[in-house]
Amino acid sequence: MKITVIVTAIAGVFTAVCLGQTPFAVSSSGNLQQSPSVSNGIIVWQEYVEYGSQWDWDIYGVDVVNAPTLLILVATFDADQTQPSIWETWVAWQDNFYTDLDVWISNISDVGNITTQMITPYENDQSSPKVHGNTVVWQHQIADPDTQILDWDIYAADITEPMPCSCIPSVRLTAISSGRHLPQLRHLA
Repeated sequence: MKITVIVTAIAGVFTAVCLGQTPFAVSSSGNLQQSPSVSNGIIVWQEYVEYGSQWDWDIYGVDVVNAPTLLILVATFDADQTQPSIWETWVAWQDNFYTDLDVWISNISDVGNITTQMITPYENDQSSPKVHGNTVVWQHQIADPDTQILDWDIYAADITEPMPCSCIPSVRLTAISSGRHLPQLRHLA
């Protein structure tokens, strides 16, 4: 009986995929595009683009429901902006402008006036951000105070109200030497 249920579930998913809408291109750009994320019909991704004679990764978006032809310039700064995550109009990503990876966030509710703020002005790397609700979570590379060996922990920050100092307080969610990677956020209601 359990096998039948599993097979039915697999067949149901496969059938749903087969009966889904016809795939469409989100962007007509010929550049390399990776790491898509979607929320409420807004799709964001990283794209490898050329500015003058230099190439780097930037974050773009499209609201495929309300404005499918309007390209949203989420993060088009010097250096690489990668690994975007979107929830409603908040987009988090990692950036290597200051030589290590830091987490940034943009509010794209007004695409003509996108606000951007650094979340993690810390040493070492902060990467793989995810955003959901008013929370951004990321993996944070820190040195063990006893051994000075670099390790990864999971941190989070409340982004309810932007801080004027471009530094939002964060909370460690895991202990040192836990080696946690690739955080995920889920709604727990």
